[in-house]
Amino acid sequence: MALLRSGPPILTEQLLFPSSRKRAANPVFLKYSLAFLKHGSLWTYRAATYAVLIAGLGFVALVIGLRYLVLPNIDSYREPIAQALTRATAHRVTIGSITGSWQGYRPELDLMDVKVYGADARPALALDRVSAVLSWLSLLAAELRFDSLAVYGPTLEVKRDASGELSIAGIAARAQDSADTQFGDWWLVQGQLLVRDATITWLDEMRGAPSLRLDKVNFRLDRDGAMHRFGLTAVPPAEIASQIVVRGEFRARDVRELRSWNGKLYGEFGYANLALAQAWIPAPVELASGLGSLRFWLELNGAHPGAATAEIRLANVQTRLAPDLPVLSLSEVQGRLGWTQRGDRTEISATSFGFTTAGGLTLAPMQFSYSQTGPAGGARNSELRVSDLDLAPVAQLAEFLPLDAALRTRLARTAPTGTIEDANFSWAGDWGAGQPYAAKARFSGMSARADGAFPGFHGISGQFDANERGGTGSLKAVNGSVELPKILAAPLPLDFLTLDAGWTFREGVVDVAIQNAAFTNEHLAGSVSGSYRGAAQGPGSVDLSGRLVRAEARQVWRYVPASLHETQTWLRRALLAGESRDTRFRLKGALKDFPFAGDKAGVFEVVVKAGGVTIDYADGWPPITGISGDVVFRGSRMDIHAQSGGTLGLHLSAVEVSIPDLDKDEEHLLVKGVALGATSDFLRYAASSPVADQIDHITDEMKATGDARLDLELDLSLNQIKDSTVKGELTLQNNRVTLDTSLPPFDQFGARIAFTGHSLNVRDGSAILFGEPLSFEASNQPDGGITASVAGTLDMERARVVVKHPVLAYLEGQTPWQGTVSVQNKIASMRFDSSLIGLKSTLPPPFSKTATARLPLRVELIERPGGQSVLAVNVDKVASAQLLLDASASSGVRRGMVSLGGAAATLPSTDGLWIRGKLDVVDVDTWQGVFSGGSGDGDSQPGIAGVDLQIGILDVNRRRYHDLKVAATRRDAAWQATLAGREVAGQVSWASEGDGKLVARLSKFVLPPLATEIQASKPGGPAEQRLPSVDVVADSFTYEGKELGRLTVLAQPETSGWRLQSLEIVNPESKFAMSGRWTIGQTSRTDAKVKLDVSDVGKFLTRLGSPDSMSGGTATLEGPINWSGSPGQFHIPSLSGQLTLEVKNGRFQQIETGGGKLLAILSLQELPRRVTLDFRDVFSSGFSFDRISANLNIASGVADTQNFKMEGSAARVAISGQVDLARETQNLAVRVTPSLSSSIAIAGAIVNPVIGIATYIAQKVLKDPFSQMASFEYSITGTWADPFVARVVKAPSNVKDSVNQKGR
Repeated sequence: MALLRSGPPILTEQLLFPSSRKRAANPVFLKYSLAFLKHGSLWTYRAATYAVLIAGLGFVALVIGLRYLVLPNIDSYREPIAQALTRATAHRVTIGSITGSWQGYRPELDLMDVKVYGADARPALALDRVSAVLSWLSLLAAELRFDSLAVYGPTLEVKRDASGELSIAGIAARAQDSADTQFGDWWLVQGQLLVRDATITWLDEMRGAPSLRLDKVNFRLDRDGAMHRFGLTAVPPAEIASQIVVRGEFRARDVRELRSWNGKLYGEFGYANLALAQAWIPAPVELASGLGSLRFWLELNGAHPGAATAEIRLANVQTRLAPDLPVLSLSEVQGRLGWTQRGDRTEISATSFGFTTAGGLTLAPMQFSYSQTGPAGGARNSELRVSDLDLAPVAQLAEFLPLDAALRTRLARTAPTGTIEDANFSWAGDWGAGQPYAAKARFSGMSARADGAFPGFHGISGQFDANERGGTGSLKAVNGSVELPKILAAPLPLDFLTLDAGWTFREGVVDVAIQNAAFTNEHLAGSVSGSYRGAAQGPGSVDLSGRLVRAEARQVWRYVPASLHETQTWLRRALLAGESRDTRFRLKGALKDFPFAGDKAGVFEVVVKAGGVTIDYADGWPPITGISGDVVFRGSRMDIHAQSGGTLGLHLSAVEVSIPDLDKDEEHLLVKGVALGATSDFLRYAASSPVADQIDHITDEMKATGDARLDLELDLSLNQIKDSTVKGELTLQNNRVTLDTSLPPFDQFGARIAFTGHSLNVRDGSAILFGEPLSFEASNQPDGGITASVAGTLDMERARVVVKHPVLAYLEGQTPWQGTVSVQNKIASMRFDSSLIGLKSTLPPPFSKTATARLPLRVELIERPGGQSVLAVNVDKVASAQLLLDASASSGVRRGMVSLGGAAATLPSTDGLWIRGKLDVVDVDTWQGVFSGGSGDGDSQPGIAGVDLQIGILDVNRRRYHDLKVAATRRDAAWQATLAGREVAGQVSWASEGDGKLVARLSKFVLPPLATEIQASKPGGPAEQRLPSVDVVADSFTYEGKELGRLTVLAQPETSGWRLQSLEIVNPESKFAMSGRWTIGQTSRTDAKVKLDVSDVGKFLTRLGSPDSMSGGTATLEGPINWSGSPGQFHIPSLSGQLTLEVKNGRFQQIETGGGKLLAILSLQELPRRVTLDFRDVFSSGFSFDRISANLNIASGVADTQNFKMEGSAARVAISGQVDLARETQNLAVRVTPSLSSSIAIAGAIVNPVIGIATYIAQKVLKDPFSQMASFEYSITGTWADPFVARVVKAPSNVKDSVNQKGR
């Protein structure tokens, strides 16, 4: 009882009734009491006072009786109380036991095991315990009433059957029979109803849902007259929701009169799984998942909702807003949703509603309301209010929204973005049915893609106020754009825009007035004003005027109507630069007649004053830059009047560019103007324009200095540029022109070059070439080529100034020439002819001629594709050549042939230069002199691949060869040659790798004598050209008419010189061997070791040209020698060395003195003829010797001996002194000692260390024997040719016997 007196637990009370307070006394009782006191009279007052006293005393007696008599024995009244409850509820009630107590001044009963039976006489409700506080109103109402009725731990089944009727524990909540109605009404009149810790099972047969169990259900219902307030908490299954809290109040007296019930309901779920909960709670849309919290408010009017509000915060929502739409996944949804029904007005709304999709798309919180007013089925007025609506997510989610298909498609195509800050739309009846409407809105950052006639825009903000009669509006944009695909080809950027406009509708036609529109972007800045009037048919008419204070030329195409596609395309490509500070335009007339060509009424005019304009007016033509002038669009015509401009360095004046009809399918661009500038710039212009193709690129390689003038007219078809035409004339005066790098320049060049797209004519052509005038003319040919005729005079003196070539030094005089030049497809052919009369040549034969002699010359050059050309040269019957020139070849010549002696040359099939022919005389030494002054790199000379020549006389190195045939071929870097002639025959090979290698195998080699005396080389100078490796074998070697035997030479180059490994001359009588080294440095020097072995001196001397000089005998000469210069440059004045001579067992024969100068002297044959003593008995018939020996020391060409000895049976001879080999002089002392025995032969030989020295010394030293003399002394001085012999007499100082005699 204490628990009941203390009321429900505090937590439960606060949750169900957060603002409840202690109830006052019974308001019904006080009401009637006060009313009675107020309106009663005095006697009534007194009677009432007595009645109250009596009633009070009776009430006290009743209370005392109940407290002390009834309550202690209350269980004995269990059945009457049950019957009283049965009568009150109209349902049978049984009670297991009853206990009683007092709560204040009210009795309190605890009823245990209470059962309430249903109409089927079965227990419908079983209650373990019911606590009831009796109400004294039971006395007045004559039925059992409770001030408080509490039920503990009941288990109830609440059910909705298939027809929608509710029942609690089998008792209908909306009863139709009197029993159920009485039971329901009885509950409504109780003071307070409490349910503690109940368990309720909800069965919904109408939805076919599974049973739902609610645990820990606490319920409280308080009555205040007809007003009932209640609160409920319950715990559903955890997977469905957290604790449910519901509070509310309603006014009701009769359960049968639900239409009279009014009230409010509030509920909340701290957590709910809406996807699972929708099995019992209907959802407005299909939910596959959804978790979160929910609060709701509901107003009831006659048991029907009058208003509903739901505040949601959900996560992981998957919903389908209509059966035919895809599933929408939302990671978060929040906001407050509302619905109101007030009379004939219905409104739905959303406040702070927003969401985020699973893909990250977010709708920021926005406000929305839509209402309709009017009777159902009748005319209704609608109103739509929106604020803070971000269009981007709405448009992107269009496919998920229950929208009209056309609207969904339009949203997908246009992809609108931006914010509707505030919008209010109201209309009567159905939208679009011509009913009155009003629209007012503010928006910002609006963007949408263009779709058909629907314009696109970006970054537009503004507002409008409109109705069915018209409206006003303003737009602003910062960094925005407008896209009008039906009007402009490209979006119109708007860095800044302000626009104020108004419009009216009359009879279905709209009139638009633009009061002020100002705009700027990176391309232009300006303003426009005017009006537009629609038309029932067609695009309507305009009257616009505007001015641009800044406009960029290369963006003009953006603002040309898209209908002028070709013009727009040309402007986009052609206008590359330029700016205007003053552009004015006017557009007036019916738009269907734009651009008002011909007789169409209207004005379209744009006047642009531009500067710094660059126009690339046609493909392939160099652009015009720096244009200053006016650009005028008038109707369908465009004109550019340029006062100045330039192109590729050329100055342009009076340039007119026009498109006569912009509206034509085949638009033509006309260009006319004059260009002045340097000729080199004109050549560059020609090479960079279609003119190059039309003149076959003949100017590509030309270079020029000077000035020229060009008058040019172009008619260019913008659709078919190949159909364009060109006409012009280039005038040159006093220019210097180089046609090709391989040709000399032309001075004072002048001509008039007229050209069209199909013709070229050069008139009045003149120039100076090599200081002489020439004239020329040229024209194109029907086959597309160009032919020029040229004539002039060649002056060799002036030609040598321009062309540096050694051959020209041997030519002098003047000669006329003429020629033709043809060019087709960039392939040129040239032919030049001259008789060469007036030209004198001192070149070696066969190219020498007098000035009056005729020697026809023809030079032809025919170019081939791929950088090749054929050069043909013919010099009468003297020589001809065919050369294939190729720039990729190292020498510039790929292959060719030179034919000498009259036979025509043909172009060989293999690479290289081939030389053939027959010549009477070839003077190689003279030709070397011709080219010795020339310049050039050997690597750049044409590579000779083969030679086949017959030469009558060949002069080379001052030696003459006769009847020589040379057949030589080159393979890679090696030559193989066959030589056949009077002096030489055999095989020769040459390899150029490194220093080169010469290999010769000759059957004979006759070294011809020098034609003139060889000038001695100056010793000690810089080294000569390096020598190659040498491997030479000549079976028969002849020098100066003397057959010396077999010649073998082996030599090898070294880093600092050349090593002679072996030089041998072998014949039956002798063997000469030499080896040594040639040192190359600041000075050149040859060091050698020589050795001569002679087996028969007599035969050896005979081979050397001194027959009968000596018979028999053997000899050896050897020792080191050196000289300044190369091995082939034997230099006697620098000759030094030491030689040892030994001759044995020979006999000098009678020698003719002419046979050998020095030999005759040393043989002492001269002595008997030059002194008075007679030794004829010793020397006249020859002299036999046993031995000759000597040591020779040679220094600077002077040989010195101090021990020359000759011993024979007849005499002994000793010689000492010097012999100057270079000057051919001697200073010798001779001592002759006669022998008493028989005559003794004396012989001696001094042999030159090299082949030339060996033969030279042998011829000078050996001579006939001399006679036996007694011991006498002589001195020999003078020259070899005229020696001076003097006898030296040993006598007193004052006596001298001297005999001087000269003779031969």
